[in-house]
Amino acid sequence: MTRDLRVTRPSAAIRDDEFKALLADHVLEVPRRVISTVLQRALARGEITADRLLDLVPDLIVGLNVVQSIIGPGSERAFIRRVFHEIVIPLVSIRFTPVATSPEESGRH
Repeated sequence: MTRDLRVTRPSAAIRDDEFKALLADHVLEVPRRVISTVLQRALARGEITADRLLDLVPDLIVGLNVVQSIIGPGSERAFIRRVFHEIVIPLVSIRFTPVATSPEESGRH
């Protein structure tokens, strides 16, 4: 039953704008803000270079955590550690050139 409720809440948010706003403001915003603060502090300490695109990282972490909570048991601490070591740290550490997503951005028309 608990697992059914975990799946039902996100799908209900898709159909109900008021519930979506409530979920975004009271459930998702706090961890997103905390993660953003951690990344900004790492940037200030020079652990992440200023050319990083960090705006999607909080949503990535929160989304993976939501998926983990839905799909099953396991150590939350171990999962979070794995996400950071295998995804987040490499993502914010590597140098890359953003890929153009439209002909206008790529210079092709």
